[in-house]
Amino acid sequence: MNVENIRKGYKIVKFLFGEYYEMPDSWQIKTFGELFEFLKTGTNSRDDLSEDGDVHYIHYGDIHVKWHGLLDCNTEKIPFVDKTKIRDLPFLKDGDLIIADASEDHEGSGSSILLKNIKNRRIVSGLHTIALRNTDGNVYPEFARYLTSIKFVKRQIVAYVTGISVFGLSKNNLKKIRTPLPTMAEQQKIATLLSNVDSLINQTQKIIEQTQRLRKGLMQQLLTKGIGHTKFKKVSWYFGKDIEIPEDWEIKYLNEIAEVKGRVGWKGYTQEDFVEKGQGAISLGANNISKENRLDLTELTYVTWLKYDESPEIQVSKSNIILAQRGSIGKVAIINHELGKTTINPNVVLIKSPKYGSDFLYYALISVYVGKQMSSITSSTTIPLLTQGQINKFKILIPPLNEQQKIASILSNVDSQIYKQQEYKSKLKSLKKGLMQKLLTGQIRVKV
Repeated sequence: MNVENIRKGYKIVKFLFGEYYEMPDSWQIKTFGELFEFLKTGTNSRDDLSEDGDVHYIHYGDIHVKWHGLLDCNTEKIPFVDKTKIRDLPFLKDGDLIIADASEDHEGSGSSILLKNIKNRRIVSGLHTIALRNTDGNVYPEFARYLTSIKFVKRQIVAYVTGISVFGLSKNNLKKIRTPLPTMAEQQKIATLLSNVDSLINQTQKIIEQTQRLRKGLMQQLLTKGIGHTKFKKVSWYFGKDIEIPEDWEIKYLNEIAEVKGRVGWKGYTQEDFVEKGQGAISLGANNISKENRLDLTELTYVTWLKYDESPEIQVSKSNIILAQRGSIGKVAIINHELGKTTINPNVVLIKSPKYGSDFLYYALISVYVGKQMSSITSSTTIPLLTQGQINKFKILIPPLNEQQKIASILSNVDSQIYKQQEYKSKLKSLKKGLMQKLLTGQIRVKV
């Protein structure tokens, strides 16, 4: 930054590595040590926690996974610890800020939560956490929850963390970290704007979760009982067990209704087979199937045209299905659009169903009853692996074709609702990220 070209109403402060930072004249730079009292925290592991008791315990893992910036004690479930194991720990108050001091990556370093609605609950801060309390009233509580997300602050945290596989942030280093501090009126206004976006994100997430629960129940009902049936028959299932299915349904092995093909033996890959984008065909693997069983093209691998051409039986087309047989066992994705010339690697199999609809088969393969078949196979092996022979013998419940289409249509419509809400949530998060960096650094000023 050219320190001579400073905007009116702004000043320059020195940052890390000889860089300079522009911020409003009325803002201050304060260290965390100046702003907060550092409270004593516990050392109890997850093994010491339970679902009931009289003292709640905040574990750093829940900061990373469950609470995402705000812990509303009225709505969130907080584990308990035996009170004899946490002697001399102070009870937390509304507005206290809890920072996780350990993370598996730089992105998670400094993750924090603000406590709200504690009321008469007794809560302590535990393992791998740093508990902060502002005592002089110069930090608006709702503003404090965003402090560790400010780029100016985050870069300092990343510079201070230590470790290789786990990154740790010490109390002493956190005390040194500097943060921009707007006037109290601006803090309140900024916090309100960001909290409104957070509320929209949380509301959208609740809609997603509700729709996902609906989908789970519908799948269980539709894929085993069908639509509107009154007559059922008993059929032989696994382990000598009988199950009831609609009278006009059948049970077939997967290889009776689809072709299951994989890249095996000498047709695997060597280092020479890999090429850059544009120089060969896409090669899909288990990493291209998301945890939601959707096709994920974020990271693609490419192989030579020769490698693509040598195995026509595993060349991928629209409506084919891929299933992970190594790595993330049992993940499934349907190819729902044209990808161009594409093949598969040895970690997945390709499933083609010209006779039966791929949409219905996709839902059958991600159903609970097929999942149990996969689990029974992989639980008995040292190395998690589904062989092509085992996949061929998955039992699939098959309705008449017109009912398959209706079932697939119902579930597809529910999935579309989930995807739309997830996309909306993603847009809101992007909006929030952009707003945060501009508001919390003073690039955009709020009117007060």
